[in-house]
Amino acid sequence: MAGLTTGSFTHHRFSLVPSFKIQIDVHGEEAFFYEECHDVQDFDLPGRFIAADTYLAGTLKKVGGSGCFGTGSAAARIRSRWTTITFRR
Repeated sequence: MAGLTTGSFTHHRFSLVPSFKIQIDVHGEEAFFYEECHDVQDFDLPGRFIAADTYLAGTLKKVGGSGCFGTGSAAARIRSRWTTITFRR
């Protein structure tokens, strides 16, 4: 499984996705979507720390009966460095 090769699947981490920050705003055939994730390394040890912060935000569009991202961005902060990706369909 390709999606199980990073984060808490391969490291001693606990991933937090704060549901109160998830946003979904529907407007006809489109919707705005936003979520964040925070990975805590060594969560059960005194030296725990935030190993990564990520977000995903963008416009979802209905294409051929299915939803997919139209435009948006994603970013990850790992060890105090941010990497941002912008995408457009």
